[in-house]
Amino acid sequence: MASKVFWSLAVAAALLLANIGPAYAETTYHDLTIAGWMVGNRVAYTNMGNFYAGAFTWAWDGGPVNTNSSLYCLDMLHSFSGMPATWQVTRHLVPPDPAFPPPCNTDHAVWIYYNHGTAAQLANATDKATRAAAVQVALWEVSHDQTWNTASSNWLASGAFKWTGSASSAVCTEATDILASLYGALDGEGRVTPPRPGYWYQPKDWPDPEVGQGQLGESPVPEPGIIVLLGLGLVTVGGTAWRKRK
Repeated sequence: MASKVFWSLAVAAALLLANIGPAYAETTYHDLTIAGWMVGNRVAYTNMGNFYAGAFTWAWDGGPVNTNSSLYCLDMLHSFSGMPATWQVTRHLVPPDPAFPPPCNTDHAVWIYYNHGTAAQLANATDKATRAAAVQVALWEVSHDQTWNTASSNWLASGAFKWTGSASSAVCTEATDILASLYGALDGEGRVTPPRPGYWYQPKDWPDPEVGQGQLGESPVPEPGIIVLLGLGLVTVGGTAWRKRK
């Protein structure tokens, strides 16, 4: 009996380990559903258009709505207006940068996400909708202006992406503060190491998808490293039990 349990656990672990690859770079398409705004939104006035900005709640492959993991647009090439709620996407681990621009500076974007834009951080903000919009604007800045950090201040005033609304608005002020914190964390080569990797959700036929808008967020499933540890743990536990029974 112990032998059967051990081999059952071993097979389960092997199956888990065999399925960690797609989390890094996929060619399989999944359904990503934008469910709504996580904490509300604010209007962002930019040289690329005026858009509602904020964090999304979302669902993956028909699963439950994810209200614990925020999702942000990294794609100003395609308007959210008029799109269906569900898009077909592939998922890619970032950084390193994907091989296509935009987005660029994905290490910068992921750093902003984990240091300022997670669901927990939004929940603790005084003005949650303004914080989410500010994170979104900062993400647009680093992902659409590849050389944003060649300046040491006033990042939203010039470059490929610019804020065209009032410079004293709360969204612009908070976005500038977020960019300042990132700028201070950059190394001598202008790079930064995020606390952990993020995921780029790439719409089908990117960069010219029929529907969909590129998004940045966390993984909708357990991280590959966690799955590896779980699989190895199952093997270890099963092996120990088998030896004791013998």
